[in-house]
Amino acid sequence: MLSSATAVATVVVDIPASTSWQQAISAGNIVPSANGDNLTQAALEFYVPQNVPLAVVGATLAPDVQISDGQTTIDNTLAMSWDLPTSNALAIAWWDYRFGTPVNMQTGSSMIHFSVYPPPGVWDLSLELIDGNGRSRGWFRFGPANVWDTFWISPNLGLQNPFSFYWSDPLFDITQVVAVRFDESGMFSQPFPINPTGMGPAWNAWNSLRIEVPEPTSLALIGLSLALLGIVSQHRRAVCRRSPTDGTCLPERHNTSAWRAPDDQQARRSRLAIRQPEHSMRMER
Repeated sequence: MLSSATAVATVVVDIPASTSWQQAISAGNIVPSANGDNLTQAALEFYVPQNVPLAVVGATLAPDVQISDGQTTIDNTLAMSWDLPTSNALAIAWWDYRFGTPVNMQTGSSMIHFSVYPPPGVWDLSLELIDGNGRSRGWFRFGPANVWDTFWISPNLGLQNPFSFYWSDPLFDITQVVAVRFDESGMFSQPFPINPTGMGPAWNAWNSLRIEVPEPTSLALIGLSLALLGIVSQHRRAVCRRSPTDGTCLPERHNTSAWRAPDDQQARRSRLAIRQPEHSMRMER
């Protein structure tokens, strides 16, 4: 029965295939960081042990631009730029994809796919999930490769290659995800190549973002199937009759006769045994 209840994926985000980066920004789904914003607990767990001063800076987004890593040129990317403090603090910037309503990513078939180019100078790249209570879960990669690269992240698994750090709040609610966050960071002492958008000195770019979750009807079907299996199992236990010899549960087709027959036959033999002496006495007379 479970084989007929396989979850069917719903694509809740698909940029730029179904929506452009600019459309997502205009709709209020994509929101950049601002100066002095608070880091999530997942981000703090990763950045604080780096033992460098931290500064959250505002990000500037340039949608639907062409970006090259020197080998591959991609059209319609989302470029993010940010400033680097001369104090040489680790400058952290991000953008969020915010859902209109909380998204349930509880099952293993939920996936987040994205393609990103972190140029030389990027300290780390990361992906975080934020629930309706502000709790977080994140995957971080220190010193990412400086080429266009693609990643598949399962929201329900822990550390996944090629990420080097993972942390999740014990009370994080995977059924109430309100935002997906993409962090980047850099330092003044580690210069970036020239920004192709002409904006801040630190920059990187994303080629695509796709988020898949199971359809609610599929989840309901799986739940119903499990419930029915439980009912059937309980029914089978209820009608099970035990063998009088070894106590095992007999097949249902035997329940009505297989182990009653010996009792009935024994009863008939007992009745004959009682009547036999009476019959013999009559014959002697």
